[in-house]
Formats: sequence, C-alpha cells, structure tokens
Amino acid sequence: MRPRYARLGHFRVWPTIVVVPKVLPANHPTAVAFLDETGAIASDRIFAVGCLKVVEPADLLRPVQKLRDRRHWYDEIHWVDATREWVPFYKEVIDIVRGAPGVRFSCFVADRQTADPVSRFGSPWA
Repeated sequence: MRPRYARLGHFRVWPTIVVVPKVLPANHPTAVAFLDETGAIASDRIFAVGCLKVVEPADLLRPVQKLRDRRHWYDEIHWVDATREWVPFYKEVIDIVRGAPGVRFSCFVADRQTADPVSRFGSPWA
C-alpha cells in the first residue's frame, strides 16, 4: 500500500507527524549515577564495577571541589594513586561521600578464579 500524500503544485507534501515528547513533572524524583570499572574482564583475575547514585549531584560535587581546591588536587581521583602521603585526602573523599544526602554506593566484584563472569555469561563483548 502506498503512503498517502497531497499534491501542492508539482511538489508532493507528506502528512506531518507530530511527536509530543512526554515530560516528567518538575517534582518527579531523579538521580545521577557515576559508573566506573577496574580491571579487564577478559584477562585480569579481579574485575569490579562500582556505581555511585546521587540524588542531587551538587551535594556531592561542591564539597569534593572544595577539598580539591584546599589540597590542590586537580587530577582524576584514582584509588591506585592512594599513597601514604595522600591517604588523608582519600579518607576525606570517603567522608564526603558518606555524609552527602541521597548518595548510594554499590559494586560488583568478580574473582575469576572463583566465579568467572566470562565463562558464566559468555564473551566479554556479549
């Protein structure tokens, strides 16, 4: 069946389809999630994925930025960089996360010698 269209001079005019996006109400609960992994699932013995869910990102980001400014730390915060000298900084980051309202942390850690997720779920690309 051919689509219907109107003729306007020598141009064909297709019917206009109006898509009205659905908009959440202003008071609908939302959150932001920060997700990161460590290790290579296909080759490293330990592989982990962490998720930090934040209801209001500013409640977490502002205090962390103040800490960064106070300590002059402007690189990414990587736990592999936690040396003895920087342990107090990392402890403060943990305290900020723990004290921020509406923050939840969860993680998945796999030891491939105990329960290999690749063999269980198939290819690391699946």
